[in-house]
Amino acid sequence: PGDTLELPASLGFVYQIAAGPRGTVVAGGTSVAWSTDGLHFADAARGPNAPRSETSGADAVNTVSIGPVFATQNGFVALVPSRDAPWGGPFPEPVPWFSADGSRWNPVASESPFGMGASVFDVAAHDGRYVALGREAVWVSDDGLSWERLPALESPEACEPGACMLQLV
Repeated sequence: PGDTLELPASLGFVYQIAAGPRGTVVAGGTSVAWSTDGLHFADAARGPNAPRSETSGADAVNTVSIGPVFATQNGFVALVPSRDAPWGGPFPEPVPWFSADGSRWNPVASESPFGMGASVFDVAAHDGRYVALGREAVWVSDDGLSWERLPALESPEACEPGACMLQLV
């Protein structure tokens, strides 16, 4: 209960919220809005889905859905897929975009730190580190910008019927 949020009409819908020490960011498919007070939001001047070149016009707008958005100690990170993907993921070969306060975003790299062919579903924070879950892979990061893939887990050996059952004595 309380004040009604003022969200820009261009946002369309909200599917992610990231609250950090410098404000709040909401993502809605292909756009981002930011707020310093958590109540009054404005469109990002340059969002993580902004044109990647200085050209203008409809052809310059990147319509790729924005992937996971999360807060770090230094600002906000949005993972933007390198090619078209439906919102909700998986997000193919995402490139991290960074913003100190959510108002202006810049790509951190030109290629995905997750590797070629990698897809990321979601990101979670734990003990000051970030964990990204992908298709058959897990990555960790200390800042949300550079990522290290964890070694592949070995598949469990197949069990004969009845041989792997837990028996209570």
